[in-house]
Amino acid sequence: MAQMQKVPDHVAAAFDRALPADPRVERRKMFGLPAAFVAGSMFAGTFGEDVVVKLGPESQGLEPFVPFPGRPMTGFYAAPRDPAALSSWIQKGFDYVSSLPPKVAKPKKAAKK
Repeated sequence: MAQMQKVPDHVAAAFDRALPADPRVERRKMFGLPAAFVAGSMFAGTFGEDVVVKLGPESQGLEPFVPFPGRPMTGFYAAPRDPAALSSWIQKGFDYVSSLPPKVAKPKKAAKK
């Protein structure tokens, strides 16, 4: 299996600066990489040199995000690498995911005896 791609410091910093200044934004890591969530669902994240956003069925012309060959992340798209446009794309992801119902936590499985 392919390795997770480390996120360069400049990509992580640009990602952090581009996140909406909304109190509902939760910064945390997904698979050890910087990501952002709202209502329990990820709306943007990083992978190597890429910033990805969840846009649902409206890709708005962006390429689907495929972190590993044959393994696309459904509904996620690679944002253009233009730092000036990054905030706008992340905001679109935030707006889309904010419109979805909150994610419900799955019940924990009982421990095996």
